[in-house]
Amino acid sequence: MHGIRKRLLIGGAVLAALVLGIGLPLAMRAIDRSTRTLEVRDAQNDSIRLQRMLSNQLADFASYARDYGNWALTADHMRGTGDPDFIAENFYSDNLRLLGADFTFLAQPDLRIDTSLALPAYMGVDPDGNALAPMPEQIPRDLLADDAARALLAQPGGFGAFRLVDGHWYQAGLATITYPGRQPARVYGLIGFVKQIDPAYLGEMAGILGARFEFLPNDGKQPIGIGIVGDDIISVQSLLDTAGRHSGLVRFSYPRPLQQLAADARAVLIVGITAVFLLGGGLILFYVDRHLIRRLRRMDDELTGMIEGHVDTVTAGRRDDEIDRVGQRINILHGELNETTRRWRYEAHHDALTDLGNRIWLMRVLEDTLTDAGNLPLSLLLLDLDSFKPVNDLHGHAVGDQVLTQVAQRIRTDLPANAQAFRLGGDEFAVVCPGMDEATALAYAARLNSAIAARGISELHGAGITTSIGIAIGRHTGSGVEDLVQQADIAMYEIKRKQRNGAAVYDDAMRTEVTAQRRLERDLRDCLATGGLQAWFQPIVAADDGRVVGFEALARWQHSQLGWVPPERFIEIAERTGLVPQIDLQVLRHSLDALQQIDAWLPQVRVSVNVSAQSLLEPHYIQSVPQLLARAGIAPQRLVLELTESLLVSNEAALAAPIDALRAHGIRLLLDDFGVGYSSLSRLAQLAPDGIKLDGSFVRNRDENGERICRGIVGLATQLQIPVTAEFVATHGDADYLRDAGCTALQGYAISPPLPLPALLDWLRARSEANASA
Repeated sequence: MHGIRKRLLIGGAVLAALVLGIGLPLAMRAIDRSTRTLEVRDAQNDSIRLQRMLSNQLADFASYARDYGNWALTADHMRGTGDPDFIAENFYSDNLRLLGADFTFLAQPDLRIDTSLALPAYMGVDPDGNALAPMPEQIPRDLLADDAARALLAQPGGFGAFRLVDGHWYQAGLATITYPGRQPARVYGLIGFVKQIDPAYLGEMAGILGARFEFLPNDGKQPIGIGIVGDDIISVQSLLDTAGRHSGLVRFSYPRPLQQLAADARAVLIVGITAVFLLGGGLILFYVDRHLIRRLRRMDDELTGMIEGHVDTVTAGRRDDEIDRVGQRINILHGELNETTRRWRYEAHHDALTDLGNRIWLMRVLEDTLTDAGNLPLSLLLLDLDSFKPVNDLHGHAVGDQVLTQVAQRIRTDLPANAQAFRLGGDEFAVVCPGMDEATALAYAARLNSAIAARGISELHGAGITTSIGIAIGRHTGSGVEDLVQQADIAMYEIKRKQRNGAAVYDDAMRTEVTAQRRLERDLRDCLATGGLQAWFQPIVAADDGRVVGFEALARWQHSQLGWVPPERFIEIAERTGLVPQIDLQVLRHSLDALQQIDAWLPQVRVSVNVSAQSLLEPHYIQSVPQLLARAGIAPQRLVLELTESLLVSNEAALAAPIDALRAHGIRLLLDDFGVGYSSLSRLAQLAPDGIKLDGSFVRNRDENGERICRGIVGLATQLQIPVTAEFVATHGDADYLRDAGCTALQGYAISPPLPLPALLDWLRARSEANASA
């Protein structure tokens, strides 16, 4: 447990470093930010208050000017009718000082300074007539040049403003001279009071306001606002006259009152955090070492012993805390893990549905059995259920699982001595029989076939399940596991391809044939993937007048190396590998495209396309048919789907829903190969197809009984108003016979062989020209 102790120390040190290195600076920064915020907020309030005080003082100064201007004695003086001592008695230094002014001046209504009214050179005088300090000439000129001064002549009143003249700031008040109470008021001139803002005045105001301040020109160098500069808070605000116009800037400077308090808080924070970490860390480390690390060290030693196999349980103390409960749960988990490991090992090698060994276990058993076989033979039987996919498609996976379970039980019941059974996946099974030779293996395979094919496997499936069994014989010498499995697979494929419901022992001749078949299967998949399957068309004519009423589309495949592959050959591969729905859809797609060209010669003619039970049970096919019709712009009534009677009757319950779905779109259904093998006549009225196509045997074998059956079927169909088409019409005699029997349409080589689309279009053109010339 030294690692935990070391990590705790390192972790504590890192945490302390993080707190002191990151948290402490953040806290100190937060303190500074808070104090700065408080200081700036207080300074901002003070700035507003100080600015208001300056504005009030300026307003008072302007008010003094209005009071003297609205005085009859001042108006008399401006008119030249007043007391000659008016100036001396009212504008002496003590009186100006009481008003807070340094200078005063008078101006005529035309804004000229009147120098003749005992105010020589714009100088104030004391009561004894002594001149005061001279007033700069620029001050009254600047004030009188202001638009506000001219405005006073039209609207009597007054205003106050700050002015910067020759580098000095002045406070001035200007007002009109009128007689009080006279309306309308007549302006006899202007009177102005001026106060120089010197350092003494600034110092006096700083004492009153509690802040240093100074006036600055508004030259754009000083931004308006408030901020902290060093140890001071600086506030720069606009300097406004009484009319609210900008006269300049005022800069206030305050000391930071909370700076020392923030420094003291930072020192206390550093000392406090350091003490807490040192004292608290030591106490925590002591407690953790005593109550955690020592107990974990003991548990670690016991877990090591448990892994090594000489300790069964971890000691759980009597404290019933988290560590004790962990020990208890480790004991429970150890027991469950042992059981789970055993179960997983079993499940990894066995099929979950049937509890038989799986492919992994088969390969291991084969390897061990071949090693121990010596000179004795070993038979490997691979079983594939021939009719399992229709069970799954027609009745669902639940029934399929029942079938697989019953098949597994029948295999398990008849196992020879020392034999083992396996399920390899899907509907494939295997049996390994040590010491069994070829003859015994064939006999055992026959027993398995009989047992599995017996009734009871699936009552829904009727005749039961049949099995194709491939057998490979191996020995200790010359037999590899993979080769043995491949040989049995080839034998199974061969028997399934040729006859089904049987068994075959592998021989080398099979490999070539099976390889060729599988290559053909692969090529068929490639052909379907690239749309290479062709649709040829055989005309169907009316029996009475020979006009063309439709065409049957037939699948054709031209292999790049083998040439034309017979339909029965590639259809058999497609049925075995589940490719039939793809073939049906591809032929349908080609047929609908061709129908658009055929319309140029025979508008609204129908096309018949074969459909298998596999396709009808495939939801994608049912969805695709209406979509293809819509894409091609073909009315659904022009499409006829041909389904063999045998497939419909044997799968009637499962096919009812998809057939109804297609017929709901207006698509027609025709029963092909009708009339043999089933109770066709009794079902004809019930099925109500859009037409039937007589089985070819009625055309090829016209004996007395066959003719009677043929005429009976046609007669019943006629009464039910169901059209009857006869195919395999090879001669004109066949055509006459079938026309006389009552068939409504004829199809066969006597009319035309199946043709590719270009040849069919030529055939239609030639037929049209022949009819036109006739």
